[in-house]
Amino acid sequence: MEDSFSLLIVLDAVRAERSAFDEQISLVTSSEDEKEALRIIRIRFLGRKSPLATLIRGIGQLESSDRLQAGKALNEHKSLVEEQIAAAEVRFEDKKLKERVSAERVDVTLPGRTKWVGSVHPLLETVFRALEILSSMGFSVRFGEEIGTEETMFDFLNFPKNHPARLEQDTYYLPGGSILRSQTSSAQVSLMRNQHPPIRFVVPGKCFRNEEISSRSLNIFHQIEGLYVDRDVRLGDLLSTLEVFYASFLGQSTKLRFRSSYFPFVEPGIEVDISCFLCRGQGCFTCKRSGWLEVAGAGMVHPNVLRNGRVDPDLYSGFAWGFGLERLVLLLYGIPDIRLLVENHPSFLRQFPWRG
Repeated sequence: MEDSFSLLIVLDAVRAERSAFDEQISLVTSSEDEKEALRIIRIRFLGRKSPLATLIRGIGQLESSDRLQAGKALNEHKSLVEEQIAAAEVRFEDKKLKERVSAERVDVTLPGRTKWVGSVHPLLETVFRALEILSSMGFSVRFGEEIGTEETMFDFLNFPKNHPARLEQDTYYLPGGSILRSQTSSAQVSLMRNQHPPIRFVVPGKCFRNEEISSRSLNIFHQIEGLYVDRDVRLGDLLSTLEVFYASFLGQSTKLRFRSSYFPFVEPGIEVDISCFLCRGQGCFTCKRSGWLEVAGAGMVHPNVLRNGRVDPDLYSGFAWGFGLERLVLLLYGIPDIRLLVENHPSFLRQFPWRG
């Protein structure tokens, strides 16, 4: 055996390695990253290029009588290092677990956290409800254009040239002469031109009028227009259709009242009132002590409108009606201010839970 490698050298090296290991392992608890520190220590004292690995590879150079003692010392040192590193890793994992448990601790005595669930806006829910009823009555749903011209908005609907609706203070005029629709009735002619009678459809959508915004009115609102054109359509068909719809929509106890009125696109024209379901017809603040609430305008389609829709009024007749949805929403839910429907206050919208 060479003098540079002997049992004494091996034992001295083991003691030096043990001392160095004890010093470094004692510093791990004060390290900012204990896991990384333990990884470095494992490589330093147990890696393939560590002094321990070099000593183990050199055992073959010792006298046969010294190999047993040297091997024993090296194995004991290796086992001790492995045990202490494993113990330190366990302490590290326990520490991390305790920190996590402390951070994620749940106090079961506290009230549960509220999970807010979205809901359908009351206005949109009213649209869905109305369209579902009308669809079950045989009406198909169509959509009209929100931007048109004086011809499509007024001329086709038999509005006289001097009608107040044509004034700028009532209608929104856009650059180039286009107009924002002020009522869904503007879809009647274009849809009649694209379908041969019998025609039975409803048109939901937004309308625009240059009105002052208040607790009872908005300059943007929603309507549903209904149109039925066929042979031998009579006023009685209109009245019975309205009765069925409002009974389904508001309840079987709802009573309807029809009053004569004027609309350029129907002849004859009527106003539709329903019995106030808040006071049951006895009279209250909402119905202005009359017991009735105005909800729609209706009538038999004017022959001029049928002609503009390329429908022969000598062969066909029809009825139409339109109603505003915001008013129905206010009545159904007892909402005092129409502006609440468009201001998107969470405290208001949370009062209308999902009913799907």
